[in-house]
Amino acid sequence: MRHALALLAPLAGALVMVLAIATRASAQPNLPPPPPPPMDTTSPPPAPPPTGAPQPTQLPAGRAPAPTPTPTPTPKPRARPAGAPGGSIAPPLSDGDAPSDSDSSTSGFLTTKTRLEPRELALKREGGYFTGLPLLNYDSNTGVGIGARAYYFWDGSRADPLFAYTPYLHRAFAQAFATTTGRQYHLLDYDGVYVGHSPFRVRAGLVFERDTNAYYFGRGASTLAPLSFPGSGDTYARLSEYEDATSRVQGDGTTYARYNRYILTRPLARASLERDLFGGAVRVLGGASVSYVTIRDYTGIDVAAADASGASTRAPEALTKLRDDCNAGRVIGCTDQWNNVVKVAIAYDTRDYEPDPTSGIFADLTAELSGAVIGSKHDYGRVTAAPRFFFSPMPKLARVVIAVRGVYSVQFGDVPFFDMSNFAFTDGDQTGLGGLRTIRGYRQDRFVGKIAAFTNFEIRWTFADVTTHGQRLQFMAVPFLDMGRVFDDVRDTTLAGWKRGQGGALRMGWNQATIISVDYGVSSEGSGLYVNFGHQF
Repeated sequence: MRHALALLAPLAGALVMVLAIATRASAQPNLPPPPPPPMDTTSPPPAPPPTGAPQPTQLPAGRAPAPTPTPTPTPKPRARPAGAPGGSIAPPLSDGDAPSDSDSSTSGFLTTKTRLEPRELALKREGGYFTGLPLLNYDSNTGVGIGARAYYFWDGSRADPLFAYTPYLHRAFAQAFATTTGRQYHLLDYDGVYVGHSPFRVRAGLVFERDTNAYYFGRGASTLAPLSFPGSGDTYARLSEYEDATSRVQGDGTTYARYNRYILTRPLARASLERDLFGGAVRVLGGASVSYVTIRDYTGIDVAAADASGASTRAPEALTKLRDDCNAGRVIGCTDQWNNVVKVAIAYDTRDYEPDPTSGIFADLTAELSGAVIGSKHDYGRVTAAPRFFFSPMPKLARVVIAVRGVYSVQFGDVPFFDMSNFAFTDGDQTGLGGLRTIRGYRQDRFVGKIAAFTNFEIRWTFADVTTHGQRLQFMAVPFLDMGRVFDDVRDTTLAGWKRGQGGALRMGWNQATIISVDYGVSSEGSGLYVNFGHQF
């Protein structure tokens, strides 16, 4: 725990210093502009206008001339790629729709924030609206999923100075979801942007997660080796061949059908508070999560298997990979426990539109700490650095966006095995390596270790943009490449031996803020099909 605090202290100190500077700056009163300098009475009178020049209008005695209005500069919007050809485009908003420098409630924290491009701003909906649909999901890791998700967005009024800078002011959604392999994921989630016209953002969520087929392939660089299990002396390059072999009944009447599986149950509550600094380009975050984790193992339990002829049967599960590693002390966290985490982070964000960016940088540095002092069973921490880049090479020809992300994560202390797969980001955590959010084409959590690195590269081409029945739909084709690996020590970090997944996705943007995605990835071990919400990053 002492080492964890020593590593986190510099980051926490930097955040406190930045917050103090920002708070002091924001505490300055909004003063009126200084009066003009006194008139120089010693200067000669102005020369009369030349002959033929328009003469000033004579005003009645005692009436002063009206002051000449001073134009208010409008922030220049960042260029955004053109949409698909065809269809009418609403005219851009006038200068009057831009926030004025006199609007003290917002101008102080939007000075470097990027406005929406005029076409996108003209099509953005006002007020509140729902988007939602039944979930018919398929993921190679979890099987067929059925459920429902409903979003509610509140965008506010077009006259609101925040309207041109935010994807929404408030967003809430609820989800109920279960799969054919025994995974459940139910949640309530809230996101408030610039709450009360302040520089603060609030996120909160309640989650209930249960997975009766959670994956466990081991921990550390050993997971990079080919697949194998004690019931066979062979190694397997393809996951389908490996799972066929493990499902067979062994000579002693047992099976290894659940050798790489366990049961995880985790209710969780989380919340975070973020503050914009330096005109919106920098954001700091503080947050926490509270969860109680229940672990169950399949060793000795009757499970579905296959006999010598391939027919379905049932047999007791042999010693699982998780139980073997727990018994040998290779991993910790094998019993039920509280797992609470505090999080601090700092992010640099110049994206033009958060849910579907076409330009800008989003780079965050996130630190998490868990320990007995906050009610957890184990003392550990992690630091994750994750820059993301978005670039439009041909904005006047087509809407093509090159999106790149790099992630490097270091964990230290007594990290429980079930939390070692976690990657902490300011906008929501992800797990891997393997699966939809990290390396598509590999099984979820296929490679897990204390040190992990991965990168994602996507080309997002919007080939159609239509509006029908008041709903705006954008269709995207997305080829992608994912790469990554884990290490046992920071000193082992190398660019050699990285695992690769590649493929393509078809995505649909619904009213700009909701992205529905169908991804198909291929790796050396097999393939994966994923139907879900949102861009990968």
